Amino acid sequence: MESGKVSSSPPSSPCAGSGVAPESRQPTREDHPSHVPFSLTCVVLRNVRRFRPVSPRLLRKLVEKCAPGAEWNTGNVLLLLRLGVDANSLVSVPVGEERPDFVHPSSSFEESALHLAARGGWVEGVRLLVTLGASPERPDSEGRTALIAAALTPHVEVVREFLRQRVNVNRGDKLDCTALMLASRKGNTKIVKTLLEEGDADPNAVSRGGFTALFWASSSSSEGSSETVQTLLQHGAEKNAEDDNGFSPLIVAASLKGNSAVVRVLLEGGAKINHSGKADGWTSLMWSIFRGNMEVALALLNEGCEVNIAGRNGCTALVLACDRGNVEVVQALLSRGAEVEVVTADGWGPLLLASMMGNSDIVRVLLDAHPNKIVHTRGAEGVTALHIAVSNGHPEVAAVLLKGRANVDAATARGGTPLLYACNDGRNDLVLMLLRAGANLNVVDRNESTALILASSNGHVEVVRTLLSFRQGSGRDGDGPDLNAKNTLGSSALLLASQKGHLETVRELLKAGAEVNCEGQGRTPLMWASFGGHTPVVRALLDAGADVNAADPFGRTALKLASENRHSETKTVLLEAGASYPERDEK
Repeated sequence: MESGKVSSSPPSSPCAGSGVAPESRQPTREDHPSHVPFSLTCVVLRNVRRFRPVSPRLLRKLVEKCAPGAEWNTGNVLLLLRLGVDANSLVSVPVGEERPDFVHPSSSFEESALHLAARGGWVEGVRLLVTLGASPERPDSEGRTALIAAALTPHVEVVREFLRQRVNVNRGDKLDCTALMLASRKGNTKIVKTLLEEGDADPNAVSRGGFTALFWASSSSSEGSSETVQTLLQHGAEKNAEDDNGFSPLIVAASLKGNSAVVRVLLEGGAKINHSGKADGWTSLMWSIFRGNMEVALALLNEGCEVNIAGRNGCTALVLACDRGNVEVVQALLSRGAEVEVVTADGWGPLLLASMMGNSDIVRVLLDAHPNKIVHTRGAEGVTALHIAVSNGHPEVAAVLLKGRANVDAATARGGTPLLYACNDGRNDLVLMLLRAGANLNVVDRNESTALILASSNGHVEVVRTLLSFRQGSGRDGDGPDLNAKNTLGSSALLLASQKGHLETVRELLKAGAEVNCEGQGRTPLMWASFGGHTPVVRALLDAGADVNAADPFGRTALKLASENRHSETKTVLLEAGASYPERDEK
């Protein structure tokens, strides 16, 4: 080629004239057809600053889609972790979604993907997540590890997987409840056995409140609870452990219905049958009766438990049985020597409680067992069973007591008799029963109120009629009620009925001959009726001859009292009857 001229001939190959043989050159990144140089422009930098790690909720959703036994998509899990997902992050579980047992449906709750996999029974998922960095010791928002979450399910293999990972098996949640305790509460015997034998779980670890795993198992009515209790006992659980209230597992079991099998296992294991709690002094027998667990109560009685142990308030098993109204248990207690004359610190005994509850069958059983021993038992303020039956409106019980020779005129510390109680409450059926049993018509209480005064004051006209009907020699010694008797305030039956406006009662008393102008606190019945504006009563009293112009110690007449209280209708009736103002008031 001549100097100064450029050849127009193309090279024979792409590398021609390069001085490098084609086979000795390696392709570079720039040779890739998709290569674009990356420049940190302002736009790129702004988007980098906005980058956030991928939400751990995506990992949870991935776990949710996997079923137990299914092959896990390891690649997707790795991808999420490389994109910044924290395998140990807790994710809020929305209200309405499935939650672990013992977590309130409406409370806030957070758990990790490992917890979810453990609850779902996904062994491969648990293994993968732990391998990729998920910590088995990471607690959820309740303080529970994934092992505890698994212990609340039937998934034994998941529990075993955590035990192979050497997880702390005795770690507790916020309430110091361990996996063994909660598995025991659920009656998951297989998991309980696995934790004890393969994980060396402590059967006597204590949660808040002083509860061991045996307490939790004994407090469960789940199917298999008795087997769980037996497993715990076989592995060294303390059968007579006490919680902070001094209760034992036997007391806890006895207080729950449907737990007779658990009670039997505990008794066979050597639990103390007469142990009592330090807070109340109640035994397992007492708690079983109080909670209505009569099957257990009878089982304890058949095992020979003590029947006369009293709690701190003096309450015994018989007192509780009478309160709960179980005749069969009462009979069983009596046949084993239960004391019938016991009275609690609050003044309640077996007969008193049975009378209050209106249980005539138990009253009859008690009286048949000890006919002359308890019928006169006194409670608070001196009340008898008859007082209680009458005041609570139980005529059938009252009849049984009277047949058992209860004192019909027994008086309380305030002087109240059963008849006075019945008259005050307007129980005419009981008034008749008591009168026929010989009750004293004219007995008075501490305020010197008679039966007639109490009935009249409360407007119980039927009771008043009944009392008045005994005037013609039907009462004790032929005496009828004293129509004009007065209480300590000087008020008679007629005066009180007039004061309160009980028209029919006033008519009955006037018809029987009550003194129409009797005084109480310086006023006649007419004055009191006028003061209250009881116009119909005023008419009835005037028709019976009441003194229309009688005055109290201050010179006030019925008319004056009606006027002062603006009872215009009453005032008119009094004026028509000839009432007049005192001279100084005529203006």
